[in-house]
Amino acid sequence: MMSHSVTVTRTTTTTSATAIILNTGILRTPSGLLKFFETIIGAVCLGLIAYYSVHSNIFSGDPEHTLFFIVTFAFLVTTFLLLLSALLSLMAATILPKTLFEFLYHIFAFIFYISASLALLITVSNTNKYYRTRYYEGKMAAAVLGLVNSVLYLLSAFFSFRTYRMG
Repeated sequence: MMSHSVTVTRTTTTTSATAIILNTGILRTPSGLLKFFETIIGAVCLGLIAYYSVHSNIFSGDPEHTLFFIVTFAFLVTTFLLLLSALLSLMAATILPKTLFEFLYHIFAFIFYISASLALLITVSNTNKYYRTRYYEGKMAAAVLGLVNSVLYLLSAFFSFRTYRMG
């Protein structure tokens, strides 16, 4: 018998991709669509209240304007980050909806949005019709869109709860 010597060589090749892959499929789900529209409407609300309150100095005027501005800003940023995470990461899109965080986030967004929108709506509605400024319509539109967004957040809470319970 002859003995043979065998040499085994292993080669490991590592590649890195620099392409960003977008998970656009998230926009075809109810949760993704709701986040998209909540972001768009939130941006419009923020733009309206900021633009139409600039002459009355939003932070020294009516507290309802300030509350609406802060609520709109906070939930716009967070919703945008949730949407962006789901678009850029399949893992985030899969895991985040199954967490209690997303359900609680949407419940709190609903509560804060409806409260701030109703407060702004009542304040703007109670403005004496003879002293209404040209800013009345913009602030009223912001309040109504805020109510629409609060309904979207309530729907998101519903879908989040279902996903959380199933996951």
